[in-house]
Amino acid sequence: MADAALSAFLQVVFQQLASPILEEFGLRRGVDKQLKKLTRILSRIQTVLSDAEQRQIREESVRIWLRDLKDVAYDADDLIDEMATEAFQSSRVRNFLCSISIAPKINDVIERLDEIAKEREDLHLREGSGGKTHGIRARPQTSSLVDESCVFGRNDDKEIVISSLLSDESDGKSVAVIPIVGMGGLGKTTLVQLVYNDEKVQKHFELRMWVCVLEDFDVRRITKAIIESATGSQSDLLDMDLMQRRLQSMLYGKRFLLVLDDVWNENHTDWDTLKVPLNVAAEGSKIIVTTRSKMVSLIMGTVKAHHLEGLQNEDCWLLFKQRTMGNRLSELPPNLETVGKKVVKKCEGLPLAVKNFGGLLKFVEDEKEWDTTLKTDTCDIPEDKNDILPTLRMSYHHLPIHLKPCFGFCSMFPREYIFQKEDLVLLWIAEGFVQPKGGKQLEDTANDYFLELLSKSFFQFAHVDPLDGQSRYKMHGFIHDLAQSIMREECFRSDANEVCNISKRARHVSLIFGELTRQDYDALYKSKSLRTLLFMGGCRFRIEHIPSDLFLKLKCLRVLDLSHTSIFELPNSVGNLKHLRYLDLSWTRIERLPESITTLVNLQTLNLIKCLELLELPSDMRNLEFTIWDCPKLEQLPQLPLTLTIFEIANCKGLKTLPSVPSIQKLVVGQCDQMLLSSLVCFRSLSSLTVSHFSKLECFPDGVLQHMVSLTELKIIDCDEFTSLPKEDGLQKLISLEYLEFCSCAKLKSLHDEELPSGLKSFRIVSCPTLISLPRYIQNLSFLQLLEICKCPQLLTLPGNQLPVTLQMLYIRGCPALMEAFQKGGNNWYKIAHIPNIRVDSDWLQQHW
Repeated sequence: MADAALSAFLQVVFQQLASPILEEFGLRRGVDKQLKKLTRILSRIQTVLSDAEQRQIREESVRIWLRDLKDVAYDADDLIDEMATEAFQSSRVRNFLCSISIAPKINDVIERLDEIAKEREDLHLREGSGGKTHGIRARPQTSSLVDESCVFGRNDDKEIVISSLLSDESDGKSVAVIPIVGMGGLGKTTLVQLVYNDEKVQKHFELRMWVCVLEDFDVRRITKAIIESATGSQSDLLDMDLMQRRLQSMLYGKRFLLVLDDVWNENHTDWDTLKVPLNVAAEGSKIIVTTRSKMVSLIMGTVKAHHLEGLQNEDCWLLFKQRTMGNRLSELPPNLETVGKKVVKKCEGLPLAVKNFGGLLKFVEDEKEWDTTLKTDTCDIPEDKNDILPTLRMSYHHLPIHLKPCFGFCSMFPREYIFQKEDLVLLWIAEGFVQPKGGKQLEDTANDYFLELLSKSFFQFAHVDPLDGQSRYKMHGFIHDLAQSIMREECFRSDANEVCNISKRARHVSLIFGELTRQDYDALYKSKSLRTLLFMGGCRFRIEHIPSDLFLKLKCLRVLDLSHTSIFELPNSVGNLKHLRYLDLSWTRIERLPESITTLVNLQTLNLIKCLELLELPSDMRNLEFTIWDCPKLEQLPQLPLTLTIFEIANCKGLKTLPSVPSIQKLVVGQCDQMLLSSLVCFRSLSSLTVSHFSKLECFPDGVLQHMVSLTELKIIDCDEFTSLPKEDGLQKLISLEYLEFCSCAKLKSLHDEELPSGLKSFRIVSCPTLISLPRYIQNLSFLQLLEICKCPQLLTLPGNQLPVTLQMLYIRGCPALMEAFQKGGNNWYKIAHIPNIRVDSDWLQQHW
């Protein structure tokens, strides 16, 4: 499938063409007319993309047209980036570069786009055409009926939902809304069908209605469908007012159950309009909403959502056998059972996949065919026999356009790959997927992108890493397959002996094996437009030298990850990578960086984690986000660039001071016990400061905090001896502080009452075992929204008579005395009862997100 995110990519190109720096460059270099023509042609082509993306699934000629367009679009983007780089450099060095080499390149791109624009007429591509699903197989309408003999492993989920239906939980409203949330194919509809037809449920509600919503949340259509479901007959009403009044009269004073199946709408207004006639029902009425989006559940839900998980392996096996054997009583032969259990494991608890693979093998007795099915990629299953990808593709189709490239890029990773949010967002930024938004930092915008993909089930929480306490994430196997099917021609993931198969059109390559031969490098060189090269073999990569011609041939690289290889030097030719934004040399034996690295004006991120042999850095580093961890031989840093905004340094035991860089906005410093924190006094532009793993730190030096008036975030983590902030230089001086965290400070007993700044919005205090009290001033924090207290066993109570009315979330975990004192309905409950969301350990006492 050609990438449906081509429109998103062209949007980025348009934004770059319209940038002031490029307009000025065009005027100065005399190529402004060509740039305007380039914009016009791309605009004309963009008008037919919707029709092309719909037809390319069935028409090879349209698929080829889109592929050629994408090739030119990438080349145009590289050229624009080259011009922006020249513009930046020429602003620093007069007459830096002659434009003779630029004009012919622009004309070449224009000629190729002209040809593509003419071909659109031959293909009869129509402007603004294309249905909402862009040729994606539509999901059939669902009904309330279910064959319970075909359902396995959902009894617990069924009882939880039924319990919620029969309870009085309604938040004081006549109608409570219960969202059922989970990725496509998990069986949300099946679960609700079981609940809907349960005898207890049937007896409890006077009226039951089922409406399949699908992607078009048309309030008129849905209202009519509710009326028809309630009456069991077709309605001839067409006027919206008449329909709503008719529905209102039908529901008045009755206790009803309404199922809205498969909701995608994230518009508050539409939902508010739909629910108006529903509010006249009797108390105890319930609405169940099934959705793949947590945002939908937040908009519509009034009680805690039920997040559906995958089936257990045993239940998947029962479902698989039922699909493959039908009603036959005989057992599977042992040889087929062995292969079958591997197929089931591959399904990762997704009932839709189990049923799909089971259907493919129904009544098949040939072991070779079973083995072939086991080894077949989901992308290679014929479309007419593949229910998995079309179902998941609907989720991709509903993604906002700016998220599609970010998701597709993740096909670079191996299946079951565990990743960190912080690493992924930097890669997105380097690739140009993240565009400026208001006054936000790009990293903050990219974090928003990540959380949105997480909320829509494209990513899943994996675990918390025990070493750094940071969350790790993964993609479900079939979500990964979806990404692969979308980015098949552009993203290439190579295992051993597969480098020779890399497509010339590949833009992103990840290598997952132990070493590269000369032939492998030659194969890589054929992909001249490569933007990403990741070495993901971990410690298995035995590469000591990088050929100098690698960086002469792959000049379009934006991301280069050489981490965990055995290299000890980087060739000077790295200076040719003028598009390079991201360079990771972590866990290598690198001793020095070549001086040519200072000429990479686009380089944003340089990671030097666990570079145990690193001795020094070049003296003229610019525009970087520095990450330097575990470099014990590094004793001195050069004067850091005056444009540096983000700097992380940890476990560099030889360092005693940091050079003064007033421009730094985010600073993370840890495990540098020789470092004098008094050197932080010069960092007056900081908006975020994290101090961690200082084993001897008892108190911040006087004068360090009082000048940090821009600081919005402060974290003090794993400082065992830390006892307090200075009384006369406390937090009250931090007038901009919004986020405060104390974590694993074993000797922190209390905080001075006057230390909390009035603008604080989030306060986390975690694993402080000797803490006995919190400041009384907390009750006066009129902006506080989040209070989290975890693993503070000596803390007996909360301060004051009532926590702030602005508080939206209170989370208490691992504090037995505090948990006992604030039980729901207990003597102290009144102090926190007004907080909408209260979680104690794993239990939600109140939840109204």
